[in-house]
Amino acid sequence: MIARSLDAAEYLHFMPGEVDGSFVRTAADLQRRLERLDLHRDPDGRCGVNDFCCADAAWRATALALMDRAGVVSMDLRGVTSRRRGGAV
Repeated sequence: MIARSLDAAEYLHFMPGEVDGSFVRTAADLQRRLERLDLHRDPDGRCGVNDFCCADAAWRATALALMDRAGVVSMDLRGVTSRRRGGAV
């Protein structure tokens, strides 16, 4: 899944084994990531994309914080099954 969803900058971060540091696990992790949000339009007018990979304990707080700040929040729910019912905020 990671190989399909990484852009070039994320790939360079992932290759040396630093992917664990990109996950939101705590309130402090979330706050740091929110402070670094890309809020500016790209030169071609597109809005920036901010990816948040979350541990089980942090996804709900992350989704709610992003809903307060963004016009659209999209969640990747691949892997949701009857046993794994995440995604309900």
